[in-house]
Amino acid sequence: SKLISEKQYNCAIYVGHIESRWKISAINGNHYGLFQMKNDKVKHMNGFQQIDLWIKYLAHRYHGSACNAMAHLRSKGWQ
Repeated sequence: SKLISEKQYNCAIYVGHIESRWKISAINGNHYGLFQMKNDKVKHMNGFQQIDLWIKYLAHRYHGSACNAMAHLRSKGWQ
């Protein structure tokens, strides 16, 4: 399910804002899109596809938690 709590939603909004200012065409080195993913295919995806891919990435990297992703950003000083 893509339904998440309000807390997780707010964390996802934060991450998207920090990573790309919500520009689907954002590029930073070899990181692309809304959530600056290191996947060349993201350059050719629309916003919905990028969000779907990020949700899959969250499940793998951050145990499905956008708040864990946000905490990672902050711990690295990337906020």
